[in-house]
Amino acid sequence: MFWASACLRGNSSRLTEAVQRLRKVLALERSRKFADTVVIGGLDAYLKHFLSETQLPSDHRFQQVLRALPPRGYRALHPVQRLRVLEELDAALAEPVSEAPSPPVEAVSAKAIAARRQPGARGEAARPPQRVMGTLDSRLDVLKGVSRTYAGKLRRLGVETVRDLLWLFPFRYNDFSHVRPIAGLVVVGLSAIGNSNTSPGRGTMIS
Repeated sequence: MFWASACLRGNSSRLTEAVQRLRKVLALERSRKFADTVVIGGLDAYLKHFLSETQLPSDHRFQQVLRALPPRGYRALHPVQRLRVLEELDAALAEPVSEAPSPPVEAVSAKAIAARRQPGARGEAARPPQRVMGTLDSRLDVLKGVSRTYAGKLRRLGVETVRDLLWLFPFRYNDFSHVRPIAGLVVVGLSAIGNSNTSPGRGTMIS
């Protein structure tokens, strides 16, 4: 049973009911084609209420999914992006809530602490400090190959940080896997044409 470990907190019944209500809300959101009209105030407000009701740990996957959303939240996403978020939230709800026991405190002498801090102690070589390129909230120019000119073009699309770039999806998907002869074209639509000797994806597009 999912979320069973929450019994240690004494609120397993309340947590289970909250999860069931959220699953129903997510199912309704799918049925309405991700219009964000299932609850008053939108899904963002309901998710905040869910967190305040359940008090999930900050390292839980559910919390991580919400932190990965853009600043304007779920309502700022494209329907394709909203579908992916709902899938991630469903997967996160399936993970149990566990409280990791705190490690035992052991008495360590000052000499042992000093020995740990010394580079090369116990035959170990001093490790060079790791260089951090940036975070999800860093500007795009921290990425290799992104010039100021290209960053300016992305900024016109509303992409200013690395996090925004992760949520940038194509606005249109063209399927060139099915090639039709000219006689099989319809009046309205975008199709790839060719003959039996034309490989898919190399025909001519007409509208």
